[in-house]
Amino acid sequence: MSVSIYDVAAEAGVSIATVSRILNKSAAVSPKKVAAVQAAMEKLHFEPNQFARGLVNKQANMIGVYMLDGDVSVFDSTYSIELLKGIQRVLTYQDKCMTLIVERPGFYKRAGGIPAYREYVRSKRIDGLILNGPLRAMMPPEVERELREMDFPVVYIGRQEESEFLNVYAHYVEYCLEILEHLRAKGHTNIIYYAISMHENYIRQVKSVTDTWQDGSRICFRLLHTGEMSREQYKKDLQKYVCGGEITAVCMPDYDQAVTMLGVCNELHIPVPDRLSMVAVTHRMDEAKQTYPPLSTLYVPAVDMGASAAELLLHRLNGDDIPETGIEYKPRYTERESVKEMTAPMTP
Repeated sequence: MSVSIYDVAAEAGVSIATVSRILNKSAAVSPKKVAAVQAAMEKLHFEPNQFARGLVNKQANMIGVYMLDGDVSVFDSTYSIELLKGIQRVLTYQDKCMTLIVERPGFYKRAGGIPAYREYVRSKRIDGLILNGPLRAMMPPEVERELREMDFPVVYIGRQEESEFLNVYAHYVEYCLEILEHLRAKGHTNIIYYAISMHENYIRQVKSVTDTWQDGSRICFRLLHTGEMSREQYKKDLQKYVCGGEITAVCMPDYDQAVTMLGVCNELHIPVPDRLSMVAVTHRMDEAKQTYPPLSTLYVPAVDMGASAAELLLHRLNGDDIPETGIEYKPRYTERESVKEMTAPMTP
């Protein structure tokens, strides 16, 4: 049988209002009554209910986290899972709960182009909002105006936009280029760069830079949907571009896809790194040490980015001074054993 604040009040010999004031720290209560209520809660194993407390302090005690479900489901994405871990880690210690709002892409073509989180805001089901992804892709102008007029707390995780909202980001374009520069420094000029199709706009920016390189580099960008990111697709690519072509290096969008690619290389008897060098983006620290050979990686700390977004939002909710409205994370490149330095042109 669950224990309510009525039970706590009866056990402590105080009013329900007193218990509410103590739980929500909304008014001063004598130390004697505080001690009595705390003793009663311990004796009855009482756990405060977030929603009941929200009725008292006129807050939902809930933070909305909005994500677009795309080619890769948020539940299949290591990045998304690590991001949510970081957010939840902070909210748990700050007595807040998280509600995940997942929406299929293309919402702007349905329901008048209004994202699902607006109803959560209007109905006061959440106290603040964390958006994962480019702001302009998730927030139509009319919704942005409405949130600004309400002074509603918002933090977005993704490319920095010209916005007054708080922001946490790791520059996707810059770290794509960093991976390619590391490979070029090792003498690789024929490279396949794999990316999921939702990053097409970012890859277009990367390509605008690589097209200006004058050293003869040829970068083949492969934008893949989830259904295409399979062993068979990679096998066809390797047979065409490596076995029958001049590609000497590949960049993988995440650790799981890199493991799949390593398996395909083994199946086709393409030794890594002797025949094909490989770099992967990872979101879990040191996971690439487990592969053979250990993968060279660019680590994007999604868990830390999620935690920073939650911290910024809570500071905003508390009315604290926020010296930084944008927090930038610099991904870290770690070279291991999956990249070979080219001393002479390779032959198929």
